[in-house]
Amino acid sequence: MTVLLGRYSTDPQYQRLFINLEPYINKSAVSVQAHFSLQRTYVIFRSLGLRHLTIVDLQNQVVGIITRKDLMSFQLEEKLGLQQTLQQPDSDEESLIQEEI
Repeated sequence: MTVLLGRYSTDPQYQRLFINLEPYINKSAVSVQAHFSLQRTYVIFRSLGLRHLTIVDLQNQVVGIITRKDLMSFQLEEKLGLQQTLQQPDSDEESLIQEEI
């Protein structure tokens, strides 16, 4: 397999060939600017059910891509933060509980 791939990559006849992927390209893909908010990016993923999101610069040139896996840790941190908030009683509640005792 390696020999076969090496022959195709070095042969000038094959270096001039191209595959037209235009029929498969999503021309209306969602993209965000490079300095876009992570929280808003997460909301876009969740609300639109995206698999990936293109990151562009000010000239609309692609500079990166975010996938679902990239945001999984963000979701986990969000859930943990919410869980910690629910587990910690407010200081007012603590004082009320101590006064009752």
